[in-house]
Amino acid sequence: MSALVQKIMIAVEFAAVKPAILKKFFTPTVAVGKTIWPKPQTDMFNFGVRWEYGGTFTDFDGKQYHNYRIQPDVGKVHPAIQKWCDDHGVQKAIATMNVPAGTAPNPKVFEEAAKEALKRVTS
Repeated sequence: MSALVQKIMIAVEFAAVKPAILKKFFTPTVAVGKTIWPKPQTDMFNFGVRWEYGGTFTDFDGKQYHNYRIQPDVGKVHPAIQKWCDDHGVQKAIATMNVPAGTAPNPKVFEEAAKEALKRVTS
């Protein structure tokens, strides 16, 4: 697992054990294009990434999903995130994460969605 993925998984594991944060991913209340978590600048600094809501979509199997873009934070960030930004730019999403819509908040489902999204990430 790359340093970049490890850094993002720290944020995922943090969110997964906080019911109030986890609920935001399963029942989003922000508009498309807005940050769902983390919002305080100190949290963005600590985690180095943020999740931006991309709306819902229906997959080929008929299931609905909430779409999130895992974006790098701007400013001083972890060296692995900085390297990714240097290589790809700060406006590009590191990964796209899909959480099943219409389901109760579930830490395992959330972590699996993150792991699936991060499989395709190159450092």
